[in-house]
This record gives sequence, structure tokens and C-alpha cells, in this order.
Amino acid sequence: MRLRYFCSALISLALLLGFGRPMKVMALTEFNKKLEATYTITESGTTQVLYDLRLQNNMSTVYATEYVLEINSTEIQNVMVSNADKKSVPFTSTPGVNTTTIRVQFPEEQRVVGREKEQVFQISYTSQDIASQYGQVLEVSIPKLANPEDFAAYKVTVIVPQKFGKPSLVEPAQYRFEEAPGSGIVQFNNVGQQQGISVLFGESQTYELNLQYHLSNSSQNVGVVQVALPPDTAWQRIQYSTITPKPEKITRDTDGNWIAEFRLAGEDKTAVQVQALATIYAQPQHEFIVQSPFRESARQSWWSHQSTQTYLASTEFWPVETPLIQELSDAYQSPRAIYDYVTDTLTYNYQRFEQPDAQSRLGAAQALEDTGNAVCQEFTDVFVAIARGAGLPARRVTGYAITQNSRLRPLSLVADVLHTWPEYYDAQRELWTPADPTWADTTGGVDYFSKLDLRHIVFAIQGMSDSRPLPAGMYKLAGEEQKDVDVQLAQSTPDYTTHYSITKKQSYLPKFGFPSKEVVTITNESGGAAYNVEVAFGLEGPVDLISQPTHTIPVLLPFQSEEITIELTGQHWWQADQAKLEVLIDEQSESYTISARRAIDSRWRQPWVLGVGFALLSAGAGGVLVFILHRLGFVRR
Repeated sequence: MRLRYFCSALISLALLLGFGRPMKVMALTEFNKKLEATYTITESGTTQVLYDLRLQNNMSTVYATEYVLEINSTEIQNVMVSNADKKSVPFTSTPGVNTTTIRVQFPEEQRVVGREKEQVFQISYTSQDIASQYGQVLEVSIPKLANPEDFAAYKVTVIVPQKFGKPSLVEPAQYRFEEAPGSGIVQFNNVGQQQGISVLFGESQTYELNLQYHLSNSSQNVGVVQVALPPDTAWQRIQYSTITPKPEKITRDTDGNWIAEFRLAGEDKTAVQVQALATIYAQPQHEFIVQSPFRESARQSWWSHQSTQTYLASTEFWPVETPLIQELSDAYQSPRAIYDYVTDTLTYNYQRFEQPDAQSRLGAAQALEDTGNAVCQEFTDVFVAIARGAGLPARRVTGYAITQNSRLRPLSLVADVLHTWPEYYDAQRELWTPADPTWADTTGGVDYFSKLDLRHIVFAIQGMSDSRPLPAGMYKLAGEEQKDVDVQLAQSTPDYTTHYSITKKQSYLPKFGFPSKEVVTITNESGGAAYNVEVAFGLEGPVDLISQPTHTIPVLLPFQSEEITIELTGQHWWQADQAKLEVLIDEQSESYTISARRAIDSRWRQPWVLGVGFALLSAGAGGVLVFILHRLGFVRR
């Protein structure tokens, strides 16, 4: 009988059981199975894999004659099989399209017969695909077991060079770490069977981005063209060094995209050159998150009616209202359940890009009709559609993912080989959380739900729309298909220190009784966004602030400006008093000489007060006018 299960990164195992009697097939319960897997990783990233397998006979008439190990990789070497006595066991190794099959034949003299007797053997080999080392980061991914209930014991040991230090992120959280001479050891005991095991060494990774956006204006009039720049998210931070030509302005849309505007003359075209550093984090960076505009209050639902309609809406590629999506949404009510369904149902089609319609996007409904023809777009669309149908806010993220094996971690968007994956909103953490069901499928069960790696770079977020804005790499002119996205490991660490320019508009001294107003402009002169910027105002002289002495700017994007208006009052009604206004941001400050007259108390400047005053004044003036006219004889009783 055939038993398939995953026991290491990129590996699936199949057990073929034979018997000493004429009987050919027996139930899996005839054996008690135990597995100890050890992954020893070198400084170069090569992994020495050792499987210690034990098959205990539960019947006296049943024993194993053959064992098959199917590895979802062709990059393996130095295969060896031995028994408990360290004697070699015959085997064959056969490469496939994307797999290697190792078939172990137990010689008759090595077969173990008898109830509670164990067939103990080891399979070892070296692989380049289990551990991924890039920059200062080491990532080890061990897929889940396909049939975890069939194993009485499951133990995993990961041994890494000491230079990588302690792991920064481990899933599942039930593990033990200890240091040995020259090594760090991470051990798991009977956990990870269901979701797999992931071990990450390194808190963050920084990449150099070199991007091009090809823009054109086909009209004869001056026009404005918008592009989406890679934005900050809870999981990444961007530092721009060059944007040429400089955009007219950069704004932030509801999804969190950074939208840059460029002004083009009629029938003109240009290529925007962008250079930036992108730092990807293992843990969410909450200090860089702007509080959502949809937040109503602590006692109300996080999602207002408007946002619910937005992030649960049915669209062309996410047809939430179709009967099949509704049925699936009723059956799968949690992000994890939806993720598991998508990875179990869809199959990645590596031949898709050889077809004439390689770049066509099927959408969720068509993907579910043709489950064997999926690429990353379909994995993402099905996840988003089912999640929205289940009442879980979800959206699509498009960007770039660093892969060392395109068969195991493919990139599906043909233009500049981009990638796409879904995000769902975790209400408990108040956090947009990414997952990658595509790579979970292609790697044979690596857990890309509990955590994403440090290799996914966001270029654009699509939630308000299912296809806009376009990411970098997809701004091309007709007939031009040059490479516009280049991503490399950074050789330097970005400096996220923000520098500001502080300017003040020309002063205007208002008429009697009204406060003086000064408009101060704060400009972010740095290539990175600044968050929760606190601007403080101080006065030296006979002028007081009516406004609050501090003002907080929630977010100031690169090269973006924010105007702050403050109100002042002097000491004298008719004479303007002068004072020195100081504007302070962090350790930067600017001083200006300003003037102000005394302003009427704000309570008396309320609209209703002014209205009543005007009415009384009008009535009084009217009465005086009637009295004068009466005295002059123009009005008679």
C-alpha cells in the first residue's frame, strides 16, 4: 500500500509495503511508523539530510520488502541507504521532470519478521534546496506530513553554523534551541506534522531596487500620468535614493499605495528611473503603520460600512456572488481553512507560459473550473474571492519574490517575472497579513501561511480594485519588452533618518478682532516616509498661540509637503505686536518673526454668536435710522 507524506523541504515520501505471505496489500495500521529527520546546514547553504526511519510490525505475518522515497527536486547528490548495522542497502535513484525517486529494496536476509520487530534504516543525501541563504539571512523550510496521523513519533533536528546565531522566527513555537561548539541546534518533538516547520535566522533583509516606468501621453494636451511606487507596509520599508524625473507629488491611496504623478507634454513620452533600498522584516513594524481611516471607535466594529463593502466586494476576478464561491465561503470560514483548500485544490501549471495566452488572468471562477491550469494569479484570486465571500477582508499584492529555484518557487507574471500573493485582514492583530498558497503548492507543503519569508517585496496593493494600480515592471510601451525590474542583495544598510525643510508663507495681518494666521510648510526631503511626525511651536514675545502648541502628521511620504495653519493673538487691539515663532521637528528648528493683533476670544467668534451679534447690531442700526428719519419728518405716526 502507498503512503505519501512530506518530511523535509522539497521532499515527499511514499512507502510501498510488501509481505512475506502471498498477500500483496495490507492496511497502514499493520505498521507503527517513527521518523527522526536531521538537517545539517553548512555555511554555504548546502544541507546534509538524514532520515532515521523505523517500521514496527504490528503483525507477525507482515513485513516491509520495499520503500520508495520521492523527492520534489532534482538537485540532490551523495545518496546513501544503510540498515541498523550500517550495512549498505540496495537502491535505485531515478530523476523525473521535477522529482527524484529513490527506491529501496530490502534484501531477504535484511528483512525483519515478527510482531513488534522493527525495520530500522537510514536514507541520506545532500541538497541545495532545503535551506536558502541570501545575504545575512538563512531560511529553513520543512513541509507538513501528508498523513500525520500515521506516525507514532516525529522528531526534527536542524543544525546550523554558529554564525547565524539564534533564530528570529520559528513556526511552530514549540521548539528547543541550544548552542553547541560551532553550531546552533533547533529541535522539534511531535510538532509540525500538520503545518510544517519553518526556521528563520535574521531579523531583516535589504535589497537594491532598480526600476523603470515607461510613460507616454498620446493626447495633444499636457497630461498627468500616475504610477505606483513600492510602498511601506507593516512588513517592508522603502528608502528612495533616486526618482528621475522628480514627480510632481506623491500621495497615498486607501490601499496604502504610493502614487507618484508626472506631468507630460502632449504626445510626449519618458522613462522614469527609480533606485531604492527595500528592507523586509520578519516581524511587523507597527511604528510604520498609519491608523486606518476606516477605524471608527474602540467600541465599534473595525470595519465601517464603507470599508466592508470595499474589501468584501464582488469584482470581475473575485466573483463573490457566484453559487460556487458562496458554497465554498460557507464551507471555509477561516483564513487558514481557505489557504489549505486553495493549496489542496489548485495545481500549478508549469507549461502555462508556453501557451499563446500565457499572460491572461483566469479569475477565481474559471480557475475553479480548471484547477490544473493555475499560476500565482489564480491561487491569489481564489483565496481572495472565498475570503471575501466568508466575510473576511482580503486583497491582492503584486511584487517581486527572490527565488533560487524557479520550479519550486515560481514567478508567474511574465512581464519582468513578477509574483502575486493574497493578504487577509487579521482583526485580532489589526494587521494586513500575507500568505503565499502558490509556493505552498509548488514546494510540496512548505508553510507560507504562518509566516512569509524575507523574499517577498511589495510593488503594488490591489484591494479597492482587483487589477489597479499596476506594479513596477508593467509600465511598458507598445512593442518594447525590455527588462525594467532588477533586484539585488544590498551591500549597504539604509539610513532611515528623516530630514525636513521648514518654510513659512508670507504673513497676513487680519482686520480688527480676528486672529492672525501663519501657514508653515513641512517637507520631507528624505527618500523614506516619516510617521507620526510631531511639530512643536514656540513663541518668544508678546504674542500667544491660540492653536495647540503641537501638531502630529500621521505620515509624510518621501518628498511630500504638509501645510499647518496656526492662529495667534497679540496684546493690543490696534497695534501689531511682534514675536519670534520657533518651529521644532526632532532636532531641526527654524525661527521666524511674526506679527499679531489681539483677537476676540474664540467663544465670541462662534458663528451663532456672530450671527446673533449681527442681528442685534442690524436691529439697533435700524432703530436709530427710524428715529432719525422720524425727527427729520420723513416718518409720521
